[in-house]
Amino acid sequence: MGKLAESSDGYDKHDIRPYASLANSKAAVLFIQENWGNRSGEFNSNYHGSKRQSDSWEMTVFSTVKEGKVTLNWNGLFELTPTNAHGRLTYAENKTLDSRTLKRLQLIDLETLEVIPAVSAEGELNSYEFSMGADKTSRQFRWVLGPINASHFDPASGAMKYIKEHQPEVLRQRRGIKKGGKFGLPPS
Repeated sequence: MGKLAESSDGYDKHDIRPYASLANSKAAVLFIQENWGNRSGEFNSNYHGSKRQSDSWEMTVFSTVKEGKVTLNWNGLFELTPTNAHGRLTYAENKTLDSRTLKRLQLIDLETLEVIPAVSAEGELNSYEFSMGADKTSRQFRWVLGPINASHFDPASGAMKYIKEHQPEVLRQRRGIKKGGKFGLPPS
Protein backbone atom coordinates (compact mmCIF):
# COMPACT_ATOMS: atom_id res chain seq x y z
CA MET A 1 0.00 0.00 0.00
CA GLY A 2 1.10 3.49 -0.48
CA LYS A 3 0.90 6.66 -2.51
CA LEU A 4 2.32 7.24 -5.98
CA ALA A 5 2.09 10.36 -8.15
CA GLU A 6 0.82 8.35 -11.13
CA SER A 7 -1.74 6.34 -9.13
CA SER A 8 -5.38 7.11 -8.45
CA ASP A 9 -7.60 6.32 -5.48
CA GLY A 10 -9.49 3.86 -7.71
CA TYR A 11 -8.05 1.06 -9.83
CA ASP A 12 -4.76 1.73 -11.60
CA LYS A 13 -1.84 -0.29 -12.96
CA HIS A 14 -0.14 -0.43 -9.56
CA ASP A 15 -3.04 -2.33 -7.96
CA ILE A 16 -1.97 -5.95 -8.42
CA ARG A 17 -4.30 -8.95 -8.23
CA PRO A 18 -3.17 -12.31 -6.83
CA TYR A 19 -2.99 -15.18 -9.35
CA ALA A 20 -5.82 -16.96 -7.50
CA SER A 21 -8.06 -16.15 -4.56
CA LEU A 22 -6.14 -16.13 -1.30
CA ALA A 23 -9.19 -15.80 0.97
CA ASN A 24 -8.84 -19.41 2.17
CA SER A 25 -5.05 -19.48 2.43
CA LYS A 26 -3.29 -20.52 5.60
CA ALA A 27 -2.38 -16.84 5.90
CA ALA A 28 -2.78 -13.84 3.61
CA VAL A 29 -3.14 -10.07 3.70
CA LEU A 30 -5.31 -8.57 0.96
CA PHE A 31 -6.88 -5.31 -0.05
CA ILE A 32 -10.46 -6.07 -1.10
CA GLN A 33 -12.06 -3.53 -3.39
CA GLU A 34 -15.80 -3.97 -3.63
CA ASN A 35 -16.62 -0.66 -5.33
CA TRP A 36 -14.41 -0.85 -8.43
CA GLY A 37 -17.11 -2.18 -10.77
CA ASN A 38 -15.87 -5.01 -13.01
CA ARG A 39 -12.38 -4.61 -11.47
CA SER A 40 -13.64 -5.29 -7.92
CA GLY A 41 -12.00 -8.10 -6.01
CA GLU A 42 -8.86 -9.10 -4.15
CA PHE A 43 -5.58 -7.20 -4.53
CA ASN A 44 -2.06 -7.72 -3.18
CA SER A 45 -1.43 -3.97 -3.38
CA ASN A 46 -3.39 -0.74 -3.22
CA TYR A 47 -1.75 2.52 -4.23
CA HIS A 48 -3.51 5.88 -4.06
CA GLY A 49 -2.71 9.22 -5.64
CA SER A 50 -0.22 11.39 -3.77
CA LYS A 51 -2.14 14.69 -3.70
CA ARG A 52 -3.89 14.33 -0.32
CA GLN A 53 -1.97 14.66 2.96
CA SER A 54 -4.34 12.27 4.79
CA ASP A 55 -5.47 8.87 3.51
CA SER A 56 -6.63 5.41 4.56
CA TRP A 57 -6.43 1.83 3.30
CA GLU A 58 -8.62 -1.09 4.35
CA MET A 59 -6.93 -4.46 4.51
CA THR A 60 -8.13 -7.93 5.40
CA VAL A 61 -6.05 -10.58 7.15
CA PHE A 62 -7.05 -14.16 6.36
CA SER A 63 -6.04 -17.28 8.25
CA THR A 64 -7.42 -20.81 8.24
CA VAL A 65 -5.46 -21.70 11.38
CA LYS A 66 -8.17 -21.91 14.05
CA GLU A 67 -7.38 -19.74 17.08
CA GLY A 68 -3.91 -19.16 15.67
CA LYS A 69 -1.91 -16.16 16.80
CA VAL A 70 -1.18 -13.67 14.06
CA THR A 71 1.51 -11.01 14.20
CA LEU A 72 1.41 -8.08 11.85
CA ASN A 73 4.72 -6.31 11.54
CA TRP A 74 6.14 -3.82 9.13
CA ASN A 75 9.75 -3.17 8.33
CA GLY A 76 9.71 0.52 7.57
CA LEU A 77 8.67 2.85 4.84
CA PHE A 78 9.99 2.69 1.31
CA GLU A 79 10.21 6.05 -0.37
CA LEU A 80 10.00 5.57 -4.12
CA THR A 81 11.89 7.83 -6.50
CA PRO A 82 10.56 7.74 -10.07
CA THR A 83 13.06 7.28 -12.89
CA ASN A 84 12.30 7.36 -16.59
CA ALA A 85 14.47 4.73 -18.29
CA HIS A 86 14.03 4.40 -22.06
CA GLY A 87 10.48 5.74 -21.94
CA ARG A 88 9.47 3.43 -19.10
CA LEU A 89 8.79 4.75 -15.61
CA THR A 90 10.44 2.73 -12.83
CA TYR A 91 10.91 3.37 -9.14
CA ALA A 92 14.02 3.16 -6.97
CA GLU A 93 13.29 2.11 -3.37
CA ASN A 94 14.88 3.80 -0.38
CA LYS A 95 13.99 2.29 2.99
CA THR A 96 13.61 4.77 5.80
CA LEU A 97 12.73 4.54 9.47
CA ASP A 98 12.97 8.29 10.06
CA SER A 99 10.05 9.65 8.13
CA ARG A 100 7.35 12.18 8.89
CA THR A 101 4.96 9.97 6.88
CA LEU A 102 5.80 6.87 8.94
CA LYS A 103 5.22 8.82 12.16
CA ARG A 104 1.73 9.83 10.91
CA LEU A 105 0.71 6.24 10.02
CA GLN A 106 -1.53 4.23 12.38
CA LEU A 107 -3.24 0.83 12.18
CA ILE A 108 -6.79 0.36 13.49
CA ASP A 109 -8.08 -3.11 14.40
CA LEU A 110 -11.69 -2.76 13.29
CA GLU A 111 -12.79 -5.51 15.68
CA THR A 112 -11.24 -4.26 18.93
CA LEU A 113 -10.95 -0.61 17.76
CA GLU A 114 -7.39 -0.57 19.08
CA VAL A 115 -5.09 1.99 17.44
CA ILE A 116 -1.46 0.98 16.88
CA PRO A 117 0.98 3.68 15.76
CA ALA A 118 3.42 2.43 13.10
CA VAL A 119 6.26 3.83 15.19
CA SER A 120 6.54 3.80 18.99
CA ALA A 121 7.29 6.89 21.05
CA GLU A 122 10.91 5.67 21.19
CA GLY A 123 11.14 5.64 17.39
CA GLU A 124 10.99 1.83 17.06
CA LEU A 125 8.68 0.07 14.59
CA ASN A 126 5.65 -1.42 16.30
CA SER A 127 3.94 -4.74 15.57
CA TYR A 128 0.51 -6.07 16.46
CA GLU A 129 -0.42 -9.56 17.68
CA PHE A 130 -3.96 -10.94 17.82
CA SER A 131 -5.84 -14.23 17.74
CA MET A 132 -8.24 -15.02 14.89
CA GLY A 133 -10.65 -16.88 17.18
CA ALA A 134 -12.20 -20.32 16.79
CA ASP A 135 -14.77 -19.47 14.14
CA LYS A 136 -13.14 -16.63 12.19
CA THR A 137 -11.09 -16.79 9.04
CA SER A 138 -10.73 -13.04 8.41
CA ARG A 139 -10.17 -9.83 10.30
CA GLN A 140 -10.47 -6.22 9.09
CA PHE A 141 -7.93 -3.45 9.60
CA ARG A 142 -7.55 0.11 8.41
CA TRP A 143 -4.27 1.95 7.95
CA VAL A 144 -4.71 5.70 8.46
CA LEU A 145 -2.23 8.34 7.37
CA GLY A 146 -2.87 11.52 9.32
CA PRO A 147 -5.39 12.36 12.02
CA ILE A 148 -7.93 9.67 12.92
CA ASN A 149 -11.61 10.61 12.94
CA ALA A 150 -14.78 8.71 13.90
CA SER A 151 -15.36 7.39 10.35
CA HIS A 152 -12.07 5.48 10.49
CA PHE A 153 -13.63 3.15 13.08
CA ASP A 154 -16.51 2.17 10.77
CA PRO A 155 -16.44 -1.50 9.69
CA ALA A 156 -14.94 -2.38 6.32
CA SER A 157 -18.37 -3.42 5.07
CA GLY A 158 -17.38 -3.54 1.40
CA ALA A 159 -14.74 -6.18 2.10
CA MET A 160 -17.10 -8.27 4.25
CA LYS A 161 -19.81 -8.07 1.58
CA TYR A 162 -17.34 -9.26 -1.05
CA ILE A 163 -16.12 -12.14 1.14
CA LYS A 164 -19.67 -13.33 1.89
CA GLU A 165 -20.70 -13.11 -1.77
CA HIS A 166 -17.61 -14.88 -3.10
CA GLN A 167 -16.94 -17.44 -0.35
CA PRO A 168 -18.69 -20.35 -2.16
CA GLU A 169 -16.84 -19.50 -5.39
CA VAL A 170 -13.50 -19.32 -3.57
CA LEU A 171 -14.10 -22.69 -1.87
CA ARG A 172 -14.97 -24.30 -5.23
CA GLN A 173 -11.75 -22.91 -6.76
CA ARG A 174 -9.64 -24.33 -3.94
CA ARG A 175 -11.28 -27.74 -4.21
CA GLY A 176 -11.16 -27.85 -8.01
CA ILE A 177 -14.94 -27.92 -8.39
CA LYS A 178 -16.40 -26.18 -11.43
CA LYS A 179 -19.61 -24.22 -10.98
CA GLY A 180 -22.46 -26.72 -11.21
CA GLY A 181 -19.98 -29.61 -11.13
CA LYS A 182 -20.17 -32.62 -8.84
CA PHE A 183 -16.59 -33.76 -8.58
CA GLY A 184 -13.42 -32.15 -7.36
CA LEU A 185 -9.82 -33.14 -7.58
CA PRO A 186 -8.78 -36.58 -6.32
CA PRO A 187 -7.77 -36.68 -2.65
CA SER A 188 -4.16 -35.78 -1.97
